[in-house]
Amino acid sequence: MFFIKRKLGQCGKRLMLDKGVCFKSPNKICIGNNVQLRAGCQLYVQNNTMDADKFDCQFAIVLGDNVHIKENANLSTYGGYIHIGNNSNIGHNCALYGQGGIEIGENVLVGPNCSIISGCHKFEDPNILINQQGTHDIGIKIGDDVWVGANVSILDGVNIGDGCVIGAGAVVTKDLPAYSIAYGSPARVQRKRGEKLN
Repeated sequence: MFFIKRKLGQCGKRLMLDKGVCFKSPNKICIGNNVQLRAGCQLYVQNNTMDADKFDCQFAIVLGDNVHIKENANLSTYGGYIHIGNNSNIGHNCALYGQGGIEIGENVLVGPNCSIISGCHKFEDPNILINQQGTHDIGIKIGDDVWVGANVSILDGVNIGDGCVIGAGAVVTKDLPAYSIAYGSPARVQRKRGEKLN
């Protein structure tokens, strides 16, 4: 444990690290206090192999205080960054790809098997292989006090306001205003938190 903490760019107190946690470029990772990294999760700072890197941050992955990354979650920057605020939890088997930048606020709950993908392959020219056309990388922002249900996909360019609830299995392709309850594929706002059902 001491050896790993020394390799990290910054590390707070009381890091709980299960077996099988993997790091790539740990010197570019900043971890706050009371963080839990469960078995098999991966924190990878790496380049975007399809296009130019979009960001040059001191720390490409930042985990605030009391963050909990559950089993087998994959956080990969692909030339961008992933910042997760205090008291937020990322469920098991989640995939966060940060090439356009991912900013997750405080007190956010992300359920299991979610995908948060802040980039998209270009595919407009049918005469060029898709893997040779590069990527669009806009970024994703998720506000504070958000609950993302199980098996949700959040796609590049989306901003999710504070206090939103996203139902299980939703595919979020557009911005969600604060305190929205949204579900479906594509996700649509059904009502606001605090509104009574008819």
